[in-house]
Amino acid sequence: MMPVLTIALDAMGGDLGPPIILSGAIKALQTHPNLHIIACGDAQTITGITAELNSDIASRITIHHAKMKSRCKTNHRLCYAQKKMRQCAV
Repeated sequence: MMPVLTIALDAMGGDLGPPIILSGAIKALQTHPNLHIIACGDAQTITGITAELNSDIASRITIHHAKMKSRCKTNHRLCYAQKKMRQCAV
């Protein structure tokens, strides 16, 4: 039996956000039965995407709520694009 591999994942990152990132994570879980994912980010958003999963896949996803903190005082979209403001407190 292979050992369990656990990967923490920033579910809120990327240009297209949680739907794309979690879709990839779900495909990895379907392919690798010994994989466990810790999805970090907004718990409500992640739960909304993972709510319909079958119990085997869902049981291998742990959701860790983490807020995004912004230190940007001007244009938030610009700061996000320049990655000056992202911090995930885990």
